[in-house]
Amino acid sequence: MTRSRLWPLLVTPTLLLTLAACGGNDDKSSDLPTIPPSSSSTLSTPPSSASPTPTKPTAVPTQTTAKYRDLTLVLNRPAAVDAKAGPIVLLFQQVHQLFAVMAGGQSAPAELSKIADPSAVKYLNEILAADRKAKQHAGGTLTVSVTKVQPGTTLAVVDGCFNQSKVVTIRPDGSRFVDPSIGRNPALPVRMTLSRGTGIWKISDYAFRDGKC
Repeated sequence: MTRSRLWPLLVTPTLLLTLAACGGNDDKSSDLPTIPPSSSSTLSTPPSSASPTPTKPTAVPTQTTAKYRDLTLVLNRPAAVDAKAGPIVLLFQQVHQLFAVMAGGQSAPAELSKIADPSAVKYLNEILAADRKAKQHAGGTLTVSVTKVQPGTTLAVVDGCFNQSKVVTIRPDGSRFVDPSIGRNPALPVRMTLSRGTGIWKISDYAFRDGKC
């Protein structure tokens, strides 16, 4: 991924959904019945007084790792996430998984338009357009962590950290380079806003913020 679509775009506070990428330093940068008892003519068996044992929910891993071509995506989430926050944390992770597919050199998955507004899908494609044109794609490791969750009834916010310190860009010939902007800003705070105006959560805004994480 290239510099021009990483640092200049990521620092803009009014971005709609944006996801960062990386760029080059020596080329022109682009950046989840019980069975009823049988009937009897005799006296019925009295019901058991013992309460049923509740099923223990399956724990959600706090860290997951997946590879998308040459790009490894590491997702971190808090160990304790309540029921209200669960769906929005999942969307925060899903959008980064879909972005990793795109950054790895593939087209935007159809699932992206189901969880994000049309303008967000368009923007993601635009920030990756230069690398696609140059037939470049991302490599290395991108780590995205959830740092704070603010659930609500119709609006919700997830804050996170976008750590691109180990991301590189891979040219068609296989050579790799790192954009200097990554050295200056290896990890960026990010805030994702979601809305539920139509009954389902959708990502309405994603912006990189000033500061460090």
